[in-house]
Amino acid sequence: MMPLNLMGSLIGAFMYVWLPDLILMSILTLLLFVLSIESIRKYLQMRNAEDKLEENKVKEAKATENVLKLDKIKEIEMIEVSP
Repeated sequence: MMPLNLMGSLIGAFMYVWLPDLILMSILTLLLFVLSIESIRKYLQMRNAEDKLEENKVKEAKATENVLKLDKIKEIEMIEVSP
């Protein structure tokens, strides 16, 4: 990772010296836009994954709750039927 940082700094320093300010500002603005879009895309992927996980937990809880309710109903029926 460190060699890439050093190379990026070196290339950035050369670009700063060689390019006019308007072109440099345009390149940096485009880079910021691309990185922002990429961050938003990753955020949406993580959010969707977490939503699916939460939805599965809710489904499991409801299924467990339904099973417990059925067990209680069966117990009540058995108590009512027994003399």
